[in-house]
Formats: sequence, structure tokens, C-alpha cells
Amino acid sequence: MGDDLGDEWWLDPSDTSKNDENDDLAGKSDISGVSHTKRKAESETNEGGQKSSKRKRRTKQKISEYLSKSTPKPATPKEVLTKMDGYFKQKLSPLELEDLQLAESDFLEHNASSLPLSSYLETAVPRWGRDLEAKRPKEAKTCLLLVISSSARRAVDVNRDANDFKGKQCVSAKLFSKHMKIQEQTSFLAKNRTQFAVGTPNRIAALLQQEALNLSGTRYVVLDWNWRDVKFRRMCDIPELRADLFGLFEKYIIPQAKNGHKLKIGIF
Repeated sequence: MGDDLGDEWWLDPSDTSKNDENDDLAGKSDISGVSHTKRKAESETNEGGQKSSKRKRRTKQKISEYLSKSTPKPATPKEVLTKMDGYFKQKLSPLELEDLQLAESDFLEHNASSLPLSSYLETAVPRWGRDLEAKRPKEAKTCLLLVISSSARRAVDVNRDANDFKGKQCVSAKLFSKHMKIQEQTSFLAKNRTQFAVGTPNRIAALLQQEALNLSGTRYVVLDWNWRDVKFRRMCDIPELRADLFGLFEKYIIPQAKNGHKLKIGIF
């Protein structure tokens, strides 16, 4: 048997048309002289480039993402005064503005090291223990130290975080909504000599307007300035809250600080 089944016996060795046709397809170029293989590679490259640029647009970093990955520096008295002056210049005359000028000496030491609240207050208010022993303030409807926070929820956290600083003898007042009605807060302030109070600008202003609260015995006003909400906004970054806060300063806090009452402002 002389046939080899391994040979491709059905093909005619003399017929090279098939091989020539395959070679032509493999090497065939279009009018521009670019091979199909090269065009395909360029097409894939362009598609890849487009996808890459789209991906970059999708992953463009937002300011909130930037802040979440960085550590903002604690505010200084100078920064707070700059924010305050910028707000007042939009609504007051130069003469009125002069009456609201605070100096850096009107501030307590700021929280440069980002200490927890109790640790910061122990550093900024070293006479606290002696004030409690002397049972200051001597009158009701006021408080010795007032902390101003951006929201009721934040005020609850602040009040809890200050427990180590306040001590067991301290009488605390919660001056914000969604916890006590304003009538209940009025009654509490009238019956107690309050050392520590925490509240929101709007509710504190309402109590001051109704004369249920005054700052005659207040020696320290501490701003929860550096805290940011889920959108990374501070008190001064929210228009409505900024208006309430600086309105509180304009009508009550600055006059008290400038009239020789020894009121100092802290920044936490």
C-alpha cells in the first residue's frame, strides 16, 4: 500500500491560487497604505484612549473628597476675625463696624494641637476648678461657660465630650431645640446657677431676646468652629447658620466682651 493518509491528497500541488490568495489578504493594504493589522491596532489604541479619558472624568476629585483625605488646620483667632469682618462689612457702615472690632487678645488660646474638647478646655480655662469651688456665677439666668455648636445633634456630642472637664459639681444646661422646649429651658435657667451651657446660635439668641438668659456672669464663650458636618462644612460655611452666629456676636457677645466684663472667646 503506497498511499500515505497523512498527505493532503485532495489538494493539487500545482494549484497555488489558494496560497496566493491568502498571501494577498495577509499583506493587502488600503489606499492609505496602512495595513489592516496596523489600523486595527490604532483603532484599539484610540478606543483605549477614549475610555481612559472618560474614566478620568468620572474620577475627578471633589472638594469634599479632598478634605476627607486631608487634615484641615485648626482655625486661629485671626481667621475667625477675618470671617467675621467680611460678614459685617456687607451690612454695616464703617462707623458701625468700628464698634464691633475685636482683638486677638479677646480670645483664649486656640486649639492648635486639635486636642479633644475636655483636654482643650482644661488648657484654655485653667481657673475652672476654682470657679466651681467659689460657686460662680452668683446669679441665675446666666452661665459661666457657653459653648456654641452648629446643631442639636452636635451639641449633644459636645456636652458628653466635656464631661471630664466639667466635673461632678457642675450644673449644665442644654440650650437647643429637639431636646427641651424653650419654656422648659427658661424655667431651668431661672431656677439654677448654671456653670456650663451648650447650645445652637438660634436657640441661644431666642433665650437672650426673651431675657431668659443673659451673659452677665459669662466668662467664656467657646465656638465649636473646627467641626465639619457630613458635607465638610463648618458653622461659618452654612449661610443661615453663619447669619445666626454672627448676629449673636453683633448683638450680645461682642458688646459683653468690649464692656470690661472680661469675657473671653475660645475656638475649638
